[in-house]
Amino acid sequence: MWLKTLTSTLVVFGFLMIAGWYWVLGPAPKSRPEFLRYGFRATIYTSVLIVDLIGAGVGSVLIMRQARRQYREAAMDNLKMLIEGTLRDHKSQEQPPEQLQ
Repeated sequence: MWLKTLTSTLVVFGFLMIAGWYWVLGPAPKSRPEFLRYGFRATIYTSVLIVDLIGAGVGSVLIMRQARRQYREAAMDNLKMLIEGTLRDHKSQEQPPEQLQ
């Protein structure tokens, strides 16, 4: 459960970062020293965004693997129950009716 919560939080945070790009960084300045500071801030912002979205991607892959493993186990259990039920049905059909009691 914590993996789903973390992945969802990372996705929402990433989209908020994308949407808030202009408000956080503002317009690009004209002067060279201010533009260098702006570039540094933009680089840090982009790096955090990339790390955030990679973390969300890794989390979603882990969630997929976990779900696939659970579905595989459930399918094997269902197949086992089906085979056992079929064997019981065949055994009961082979016995004469007076021996079923």
